[in-house]
Amino acid sequence: MATRGHTIHGWGLTRVAEWTVDKAQAVETFMNNCRAAEDLAEHYSVKWEDSDHEGHSSWNAWVKTSWVKWKINKLVDHIMEESGCEPHYVMARMNCKVTDDFPTMEAAQVKQVVSIKLADALFAIMTFITTLLVLTWSRYRKVIKRQTSSIEKKAQEAEEQWLAMTAANSQPTLVSIRTYLKTLDSLDYTP
Repeated sequence: MATRGHTIHGWGLTRVAEWTVDKAQAVETFMNNCRAAEDLAEHYSVKWEDSDHEGHSSWNAWVKTSWVKWKINKLVDHIMEESGCEPHYVMARMNCKVTDDFPTMEAAQVKQVVSIKLADALFAIMTFITTLLVLTWSRYRKVIKRQTSSIEKKAQEAEEQWLAMTAANSQPTLVSIRTYLKTLDSLDYTP
């Protein structure tokens, strides 16, 4: 009978209760192969079944089920902000005016600034850290794009409200003025 709750030596992972001895060994092999790979990101992102499939699948399943419990997004956001790499700061620092100018992680030098802090905060697993940074930066890109779309829509709405209130023979009501002011307030964002 296999014992549960194993350590992956050299990776700082302990007591993964869901893993059998064989599964823990498969994960350890996968992680060691990631570390030895020429192209880490390519090796980690392999989708087809290879000799690392069981370890890769077990690792991804464990991370997926543990992600919320670990509060990873909150931790990464905090470290990014603390390091001056929060997306709004990066856009301001790099003088980005539109979301299409949102820099790559490399151009923003995020990996160099944040990796060590993330590694210290997490398990000192650079494979995981690299993947985590890529996923987080992608999430930031989506958020910035969504915020920009929302701002553009609200700015258009504010302009239409202003034109309606200032049109010839227009008599703005208190309600329309308040609505306009609320729209303007919703456009104010200060990081």
